[in-house]
Amino acid sequence: MSTINTSNNTAGVTTPTSATKTKATDQSVSSALGSSQSLSQSDFLQLLVTQVKNQDPTKPMDSTQFVSQMAQFSSLSGITSLNTTMTGVAQSMQSSQLLQGALLVGQQVLAPGSSAELSSTTPLMGAVTLPASASGVTVQIADASGNSVQTISLGTQNAGQIPFSWDGTQANGKQAPSGTYQISASYLQNNQAVAASTQVAARVNSVALGSSGLMLDIQDVGKMNLSQVSMIM
Repeated sequence: MSTINTSNNTAGVTTPTSATKTKATDQSVSSALGSSQSLSQSDFLQLLVTQVKNQDPTKPMDSTQFVSQMAQFSSLSGITSLNTTMTGVAQSMQSSQLLQGALLVGQQVLAPGSSAELSSTTPLMGAVTLPASASGVTVQIADASGNSVQTISLGTQNAGQIPFSWDGTQANGKQAPSGTYQISASYLQNNQAVAASTQVAARVNSVALGSSGLMLDIQDVGKMNLSQVSMIM
């Protein structure tokens, strides 16, 4: 009786055994990972090619898995490309923002503050912010020692920003020397004085990019975000 050969050879085609496929795949994985222990796009594609090369012709790889893996590869490539594009856009926007901010250097802006500079040629200017209509709105000007030098009465005002300016004339009629003065404001509510927030006009000394956007270094005020500036004068 003749013996039938049941080896894996069919019509002269050598079918990779399970051990051979496992060894080839392991070698491909080791080659792809290298020392980084992470897969790049080229590593992922190399693994797909290895799977196709070492599949059993009598039991080809499930096409559904192949399509799924190719879709993953396409998604990975698209996400990587998108990240690169967005990084470039962000860098471009930051550079543009810094260049625009440079135009503010030397300009007067209206920003939250409680001190401002008086010079012989420029009056001290600012604004009082009221949350609602109020009466008895006043602005107190004090020197560096905290001594009151002038009180500006703004009377009854509607809600919002109420501008004011001081030319340096003190309560005694004398001209105040140039320098930095303290600003405070109040209004009447139920016949009680309530403190109001103030903004001052000051010069921008420099600009810089911070984690929260464009930062301005404002004279006598300090550093603050551009979003806090209510007016460029």
